[in-house]
Amino acid sequence: MKINAKQNETLKDYAALESQISELEAKRDSLKDKVLKVLEAAGIDTLKETFGTFSRVFRKKWEYSPALVQKEKEYNMVIKDKKVEEQNDGTAKAEETVGLSYRAYLPKSNA
Repeated sequence: MKINAKQNETLKDYAALESQISELEAKRDSLKDKVLKVLEAAGIDTLKETFGTFSRVFRKKWEYSPALVQKEKEYNMVIKDKKVEEQNDGTAKAEETVGLSYRAYLPKSNA
């Protein structure tokens, strides 16, 4: 299938936006630690500015006993098997949606 120049421009615009988003996310991630250090150094958890509020957010990460982790794996396998069974026998109903996948071509290095 051939696409016209306007359609090709739309695809190029999308690709350029994806690239910009990736760059901005990388920049944001590098600034995140700096912002957290500013808040920590100031001894505050929340800082309100005219352009937004910055807050340190505390989350717990739980580590469970090996016995419980093993049980969880076993239950997950049982659930997975039951889901496949229902998919195969028609009990489970699928809803299909359409999305978009985009992968940028990266130049090959001659290393």
